[in-house]
Amino acid sequence: MDTYHGVVYLTGGVESARLKREAETIAREVPHVEMVVNNLHVLDPEAVAASASTARAAPAHHPLLSQLGGVRRLGMESGTPAWTRYAAHDAAGRRVATVYAVTDGAAQGVADLGVGGPAIDHVALYPPAAGGPAWVVLWHVAASEAARLR
Repeated sequence: MDTYHGVVYLTGGVESARLKREAETIAREVPHVEMVVNNLHVLDPEAVAASASTARAAPAHHPLLSQLGGVRRLGMESGTPAWTRYAAHDAAGRRVATVYAVTDGAAQGVADLGVGGPAIDHVALYPPAAGGPAWVVLWHVAASEAARLR
């Protein structure tokens, strides 16, 4: 969500049309909101279920955690059929990266993923393995600190 001069812009993915309507209703009820632009999209239920089960898997079972070493938790934030966004946290619970799982053929849209939140220090790309997604890691910590996490 972004705001600018009384206009609220809702972006991202939600699990149902009902949640999309509820988010808009809540935003309209905030004092001083003049208009709500609802760009939320309803996520594909099968993609949400698959992503959610992967995100809730034990850390040792998530396919990317073995490559990121010190990242202890990936929590799903949003997604579409083409990509899923995760927040990556270290052992202290600090967010150290935003991670995108990008499906085959969607890599050309990486520039359109849209990154909110902490500033990006550097980017790492992990190619797909065995038909899985490609991974785009937007690190919010310096390269030297990210290397120590591994």
